[in-house]
Amino acid sequence: MLSTSDYERVRTAILAATPIALKSSSYTSAHRDYIDRVLSLYLYELGLVHLHNNLAYCVHELAGNSRNALLKRIYFAEHGLDIADRDQYEQGMRSFRQDTIGEKQRYLRALERSTYYIRFVFRHSEEEARIAIENNTPLLPIERERIVEKLTNAKRYKTMADAYASLADFSEGAGLGIAMVVVMLRTLGLSPESLVIGNSGDEDGFTRATIKINRSTVGRLQTA
Repeated sequence: MLSTSDYERVRTAILAATPIALKSSSYTSAHRDYIDRVLSLYLYELGLVHLHNNLAYCVHELAGNSRNALLKRIYFAEHGLDIADRDQYEQGMRSFRQDTIGEKQRYLRALERSTYYIRFVFRHSEEEARIAIENNTPLLPIERERIVEKLTNAKRYKTMADAYASLADFSEGAGLGIAMVVVMLRTLGLSPESLVIGNSGDEDGFTRATIKINRSTVGRLQTA
């Protein structure tokens, strides 16, 4: 729950069109609830609260993928695998999901002790609202290739049934998730290009997933 001081700080930043940045070391359920409340306030102040349920799903799905990317790096280091080596990457990914799910709390504690983190950035202008979910490690070439492939495929899906029928590779743990985000954005009248995932392009070495919301488009949907 947002405290009174947090509420006023967030609201003041929104009204001043100042970016809001929030960090989470391990993205636990408590962190998720806090982010959800900030998102709700953010959308309310922008007159976009009708988007909350679908956007909350998208934000949390992308945050979960971001956390998995960080857990992957911890897992590979723990098992003495070179994550940048394609053969070792494929080897590690065969057991990554099952092992980290089976020992979820231990890996979350390891993530909290690490220097890795997830950052949520909310910003807006009169024309556009942007929600970015970042983690402080860059995409590997193989990760970038697979995300591009998944985004390309997801753009063809009109419904979740399409996604379920087409997806077979869940080794990255993000294929269906990305498809679901794209479909959710479609239901809001936003194009698949509203979701951008890649390296930040800055010197900070971040991976960034950004949802771009054209305020006039979703505003027309609200009043139609």
